Amino acid sequence: MVGDSALTIMHGKVWRQMPSAASKASDRRLPAEPEAEDLLQLLRKYISIVASRPIDKGNQEYLSSLLSSIDQLGGSAVARLRGNSISSDIRSLIRTFRQAGAASVPAIARMALRQLDLICDRQLPTQGTERLYLDGEVSPLTRRYSHVSVMFGAGLGMGDEISFLQFLRALFRQYQDARREIFSIYPDLWQTLLPEVRSFHYRAKPLRPLRHISSHARRMRDSESGLLLVVDFDGYDYHRIRLLRHTSLDILELSLGLRKVWFARGDSPWVETEDFALPRTVDNYAFLQIAGSRLLVDFPAENTWATLQPSKARKRDRCRRVILLNPISSKPVPLAPGDWSVIFRRILEGISGRASLHAIVFPGLDASSSSLARDVVAALGEEEGVTAGLLMGLSGGPITPHDGNLALVRALDDVDLCITVDTFTAHMVPLFGVNTTVIELKDSRAFWVPSPTSFYFTLGQVHEELPATVSHLLGSPSEDAKLRYGEAVVRATEKAFTSSSTDTRDLMVIIGELARYAELPGSRPQFETWARQWLMFWSRLVSAFRREPVSRGRLVSYLHRWRSSNFYKILIQGTR
Repeated sequence: MVGDSALTIMHGKVWRQMPSAASKASDRRLPAEPEAEDLLQLLRKYISIVASRPIDKGNQEYLSSLLSSIDQLGGSAVARLRGNSISSDIRSLIRTFRQAGAASVPAIARMALRQLDLICDRQLPTQGTERLYLDGEVSPLTRRYSHVSVMFGAGLGMGDEISFLQFLRALFRQYQDARREIFSIYPDLWQTLLPEVRSFHYRAKPLRPLRHISSHARRMRDSESGLLLVVDFDGYDYHRIRLLRHTSLDILELSLGLRKVWFARGDSPWVETEDFALPRTVDNYAFLQIAGSRLLVDFPAENTWATLQPSKARKRDRCRRVILLNPISSKPVPLAPGDWSVIFRRILEGISGRASLHAIVFPGLDASSSSLARDVVAALGEEEGVTAGLLMGLSGGPITPHDGNLALVRALDDVDLCITVDTFTAHMVPLFGVNTTVIELKDSRAFWVPSPTSFYFTLGQVHEELPATVSHLLGSPSEDAKLRYGEAVVRATEKAFTSSSTDTRDLMVIIGELARYAELPGSRPQFETWARQWLMFWSRLVSAFRREPVSRGRLVSYLHRWRSSNFYKILIQGTR
């Protein structure tokens, strides 16, 4: 986060001091390597990530890369501080990480943060060097840039990065003639999602983006300027990096978790900041929609989430259904291999006619996650009518950080449906038009993907509601006679979103269709239960609305919840 000691200027106008030709020439003689303060700032950021991120089987390899980065940053800082009494303190602090076991690392990181702050406050006073901040609204990006770089902070999960896809597509459309590049700790992620844009990874290479970007900034001609977009869950404070100051580089930082933006122009003494005061019901995708419409030119105000490729009819064996299963997460998953066997058994029992299931199990990148995945494969293989195997890399061996996403997307060509815990696959798979059922390990509504093919379940629903939904989706939903009511429900729902009238006829259409659905014989019991629950809800809402009319805008949150519900998505399956 931005330092609290920074001076903030309220409601002022931005004063832009244009650098002279002489100062531009001197800028190119700036040091090529970061100063000690920059290194310590980055070191603190990496330690804070280790201190706060959940660590489990799903991200042990990620943790290893963070620890390697901490070691490198600490070593570089010690080298720059040679002769300063602080260097031995930093060396001792880094040594504690080398000696720690994985389970104790988060606690050690929290202790190290306190020690590092005390060391820096004592030895590296910053009075007189703080950035100057202007609170209010950040200026939209209207300047012409010859270079556009995007850097995703090391604290972002892969799913968080994927949620920025539509934002990046709009940014790169706006600057389609610029030199464009992306830096991420996930080596093959953006090669998979945006292959037309150059991407670089800095996994276990923490100084790679800074060295690359600062080198380009120093080499820019007088007529050129660059934009660096830095994205993280918390603030990454790249606008405070000394190595990037006094260059032709504008820095826009966006915090997904804090819902805040910082904008530092290379030719301005100010840093503009904007806090997006949004209700807690606004999820991450909606926040990025709002931020995009504020910051980018011609960014649509409506939901821009879209698949990378349209849903397509897969070459389906008449009897065999293929499921991509990801049982791995950075959070503890309370589902044993035997639980997955029960889930698959109930899915198979719910599919009418003769059928079999084949599971492609995502193994993760660490030995512990691969071991769990192999146990799941073995357990599923003991079920009658079920076969299973691990997702393999492009070369036919185990997946690696450099080909895991590419291998997963290639496998999706043959996948009918995905079952995943709430991790990156919940964001990745829907982009390729595949129905995705997500098991929430805790309330994750802020991270829900706004896709009509994403279905969310709590842990309490994995043995009943989830199998029933998967069986339905793997069957032939379009043949369900009840789904002919889906189109009327969709029309009524869309009208309810746009109506400003106190008339309730559109809401009564929803109630009428739900009542007819619930009365027809032959549907799955779970869907009848959902229909009756929503019928009761809408009846109560209309009754309250008639008794005391309110602005339709105050009902939008209910409409959003209805449209994101599993039952609504089941209804519209036959209309897609």
